[in-house]
Amino acid sequence: TEARAAARLDHPHIVPVFEAGEDGDLPYIACAVCEGPSLAEWLSARTTPLNPRITATVVRQLADALQYSHDRGILHRDIKPGNVLLFPQTRVTGEEFPFVARIGDFGLAKLLEDPSLDSVTSQLIGTPRFMAPEMLGDGVKMASVASDVYALGAILYAMLTGQAPFGCASLVETMKSI
Repeated sequence: TEARAAARLDHPHIVPVFEAGEDGDLPYIACAVCEGPSLAEWLSARTTPLNPRITATVVRQLADALQYSHDRGILHRDIKPGNVLLFPQTRVTGEEFPFVARIGDFGLAKLLEDPSLDSVTSQLIGTPRFMAPEMLGDGVKMASVASDVYALGAILYAMLTGQAPFGCASLVETMKSI
């Protein structure tokens, strides 16, 4: 699913996939190498939240990428800072955010025209701290464009506050909070 979904996407804020296949019994996906950290790694190394202007710019770029994906019938279903890769900018800007953010890891992607994924019942998919409330029940059946947008809002929250929403001590507490 990841290879089929990602191969259909060509956007400046989505990690490009060049090839997918199998080498014997080993499936592989060849994508762009990212020399930078993930957004999760970068945020955890910061001592202060990110500037709101820069945050808005980054989230707008990720929203454009998600819209592009949705327009092509693909839900990501696991939008989180760990799946946003930060490619270092090729020009030195002196900016607080010297990266180009790109969405990667379409491993839980859903192709909207593929009804076979809807037959699975009660399967928790995604990362709970960034998961939309409707995905806590029948996640596969309830996933929608709104679920990805909610997760993007959770990234916005994390970038502005320096912490994830609903960062409870346990998975059960996190799910109750959501």
